[in-house]
Amino acid sequence: MARIAYFRLTAIVALVGGSAACLGDPSPEPPRPLKEQATLVGHEDVPQWLVFSPDSKTLASAGRNDETVRLWSMRTFKDTFTFKAPMSKEDLGRGTFVHAVAFSPNGKTVAMNSAERTIQLWDTSTGKLLDTLKCRSPAGIVLFSPDGKTLATDVDDQRFWNLDTKTSRATSLKLSSILVTMVYDPKGKLLLAIRDSPDILAFCIWDVEKGKKLLTCKKHTKMIDCLAFSRDAKFVVTGSEDHTVRIWDAATGKNTATFEKHPGRVICVAFSPDGKVLASGYRDPDVNWRSPGFVRLTEVATGKVLSTLKGHEHSIQCLAFSPDGKWLASGANDRKIKVWSLPSTWEGVK
Repeated sequence: MARIAYFRLTAIVALVGGSAACLGDPSPEPPRPLKEQATLVGHEDVPQWLVFSPDSKTLASAGRNDETVRLWSMRTFKDTFTFKAPMSKEDLGRGTFVHAVAFSPNGKTVAMNSAERTIQLWDTSTGKLLDTLKCRSPAGIVLFSPDGKTLATDVDDQRFWNLDTKTSRATSLKLSSILVTMVYDPKGKLLLAIRDSPDILAFCIWDVEKGKKLLTCKKHTKMIDCLAFSRDAKFVVTGSEDHTVRIWDAATGKNTATFEKHPGRVICVAFSPDGKVLASGYRDPDVNWRSPGFVRLTEVATGKVLSTLKGHEHSIQCLAFSPDGKWLASGANDRKIKVWSLPSTWEGVK
């Protein structure tokens, strides 16, 4: 009888105040507030690019002209490694831009691309340089394939790099633009959105593998300043000098939503991982990069402004959500990166 009572006790469900909790279940995560969690300082120039590691534990930031990529711990908010871009003799005295940075799907490697026409692969656990890939021209984006075996680069030198053999093959695209974004859809197709040149009011979506233009989208009344895909590649968001943000269906090109009344020029945009919240960075008043920078958080389904994040002294340059949806990072012309904790629920948030 004693043995039976023991096993019944271990299997029992605890009832507290009418609610049930299974023994051994983890405690529920406490509610998270929306607040500025940390300010990261270290870049000697404007942060050009922000991206989180797949496990959301590390943030990578690329300095526009300080030739570095820094890795920041989201536990301590300290930089763990600084990767320095190589500099050719031609670059001495004038610096070299770091154009882009990307994490491999397993988070063990960071790829960074610089104006020196090379892509460097770095080990995120040791900080050691693993390899250097020679490019014909600097690209604005580097992106790992979902299996981590291929690295794609964008306009001017569009290539797929086999990371096992360190060889590359060119795509059939011959495009040139300073404003481009890329994403792999769930089926592994690589899509590229690029501001159409010379029409700065339009953008195009391309199937990179086939070299085929899928859509041309145009409704902005002034220059498009930023582009971003949703995580599932179903939507593209654009921000413009006309103070608006537009969301587009990536399959049909339809403008599904327009968010107006930004007080200033929209410089950067980003979808949350679940696609439900949109972050847009703008400057107000709309004068120049020294204007104060703000981040607006908007509910995609309703267009409701959930909150406006303040704190940057100068114009916002880049934004990134963490994959787990807990963090938003913003980089600005004040050379600072701010990390914002995002709430568990948006009800009642202002």
